[in-house]
Amino acid sequence: MRDAPEEPLRDRTNPCPVGFSGSHPCAIKIKKTKIPMIRLLSKISSITTNPLTQREQEILSLIAKGKTNQEIAEVLYITTGTVRVHVHAILHKLEVRDRSQAFIVAMQTGLIK
Repeated sequence: MRDAPEEPLRDRTNPCPVGFSGSHPCAIKIKKTKIPMIRLLSKISSITTNPLTQREQEILSLIAKGKTNQEIAEVLYITTGTVRVHVHAILHKLEVRDRSQAFIVAMQTGLIK
């Protein structure tokens, strides 16, 4: 290990090597992966009916309460794999990338109360 070339140090909050600016390729990649709020708001306005099953609504409500997949599985007496499948279906149906965006869309459209 001592003979291995040293890599530039990395900051935990910034995945780019120390000393690189926001124009570094990894910084640009991070900026491009974030969905702009305007696109998220347009998704909200496009949802007219409830596309979720009753079970998906239950899981979305528990996500809104900040529960982890393990906690959701324990509450609903299902496996964590089943929870992951439902969460994936929720994200796909709401056309969002993560749980927090799913929560925002659900609150704005009235899918959960």
